[in-house]
Amino acid sequence: MSEAVVKLSNVWKIFGDRANEAMAAVKAEGLTKPQVLEKFSCVVGVQDAT
Repeated sequence: MSEAVVKLSNVWKIFGDRANEAMAAVKAEGLTKPQVLEKFSCVVGVQDAT
């Protein structure tokens, strides 16, 4: 098997108009996916993937 060309860690993708605010709140407050949806009307599509 060949060596990885690209390595990603701690990847997030949040969908919505307030995605930047939601990401900041996730980092600061540890919000869950349902909390992000309720508070920011954003959907967490990818959460801390490696």
